[in-house]
Amino acid sequence: MTEMVKFKVSPSSGSIGLYRDPDGTDAALTDPLNNLELTIFHPALRYPGVVQVLSGTLSLAAGPPSSPAPVRKSDHVLAAHGQAGRPMVMGKLSFGSETVHWAGTVPVQQYYLPPSSFPAWANKPGGWARWLTLGADDTNIICVELCNGEASALPAMTVDWEVLIFDRNLDEDLPEGDTLVFRNTEGPVEIITPKGTFSTAKRYLRLDASGFAAAFGKTTQIRWNGTVGGSIYNICTWRWTLGSGEYTQFFEELLVTSGGTPTAISRPVSAFTPDVKTVTV
Repeated sequence: MTEMVKFKVSPSSGSIGLYRDPDGTDAALTDPLNNLELTIFHPALRYPGVVQVLSGTLSLAAGPPSSPAPVRKSDHVLAAHGQAGRPMVMGKLSFGSETVHWAGTVPVQQYYLPPSSFPAWANKPGGWARWLTLGADDTNIICVELCNGEASALPAMTVDWEVLIFDRNLDEDLPEGDTLVFRNTEGPVEIITPKGTFSTAKRYLRLDASGFAAAFGKTTQIRWNGTVGGSIYNICTWRWTLGSGEYTQFFEELLVTSGGTPTAISRPVSAFTPDVKTVTV
């Protein structure tokens, strides 16, 4: 049976909908939030449009000296965003063979020691890593780097970045109007809705098998302090969404016996499957 897709205007409800209607009930037109699987377009939903795509390469220095503490925070200005206020942003990072969704904070480098070379607990903490956080101020796109680990553990590296700038000013209230207009008098087709304007002059995030994997929901798991067979252990374990859409154990587990002698072990952390969708604009 051919799938029924409708484009319909409802003056009574103030709706313009493009939606699937397998049952002929107009459910997605009258109640889109509870029928998202059927909804293709509806003015009750917000559509952040991409107004600019910025890209570049960021060179990151080796970790800080071990004294007084191997921790360093650095702010990196990536580019001017050209928008009023602080815009909504997201992007991706590429380093080595990985392309990773960049929304919030992402680990890009870790210090790893196999059990055969695990040193004294006080000398080499196992949780050393380099983290990159994406953000924006009123003028620029900013990368905040937190490097927790000395240079011998975290050598210098470069990452390629791409950031999508959306037409959403995070300093402003969300639009809540009462206008619903469909027009193309200025070239692009625009639908002005109570939630904002949808325009064919902009690009919108969409599912695409040829795009990059974006994480929706849980991407990281941390476990800390517990017992196994009467021994006390401290664990720093992470699961991290990769560009392939799979997940991996990012840090090994570290076991400290009740006698205080450190031993590295490799037990899998309890599994979860990240919600990953392949997207593009």
